[in-house]
Amino acid sequence: MKRLVHIVATALLLAGVACGGENEVPQSSTHYLYDMVTYVDSNATTGEITWELVGRDHSTTRLRGFTMLAQGTERLQRMLLRYNYDDEKAGTVKVYGTSNVFTDSLRVASQPIDHYAKRPIKTRSMWRTGDYINLHCQVEYTGKARTMTLLLDDATSNRDTVECYLCHDLRTDTAYFWRECYASFNVGNVWKRPQCTTLRVHVIDNDLGNRTHDFAK
Repeated sequence: MKRLVHIVATALLLAGVACGGENEVPQSSTHYLYDMVTYVDSNATTGEITWELVGRDHSTTRLRGFTMLAQGTERLQRMLLRYNYDDEKAGTVKVYGTSNVFTDSLRVASQPIDHYAKRPIKTRSMWRTGDYINLHCQVEYTGKARTMTLLLDDATSNRDTVECYLCHDLRTDTAYFWRECYASFNVGNVWKRPQCTTLRVHVIDNDLGNRTHDFAK
């Protein structure tokens, strides 16, 4: 599994283009798509960037456009993309904004699940696209790094229903207010197993208590 990655719990979309006239509403504010995508690569010569979009029907689309990426962005980084098509058949897009989101892979718990901190979140939505479980939630702002992982209970790894737990640790930092957070976890190594028919994610929700989200094949 990959090394533990720290997350600053926020993912805010960058601002769109400015208004062209005093009373004109720009298309970037009224006509756009908003998707979770994977950064594939960038053309060193032209600067054109390629993303992969996986639909809920498992179809994959390559999107190509121009924008500035956050410094240090690496291949396979998941991000939010706000855009509209220049040419849908060619996959070329106008990019209105991007924001990197917390990206990690499903990890295997090395200790009993109860050992890990599970600070509550406020779940907004959780959905699967391809090999990814995506999460939109709110977390408490601390101004410092925290950890967020999706852990597999290894005792269930060969069952038809695989049990996973969202673990969230503020450490000893003071929590202030709630902020938006997006995360995306690659679960492909487990999801693709023939015996796996359901991937179940356990979440402790600040408002709803212990919740489970089932993703069935």
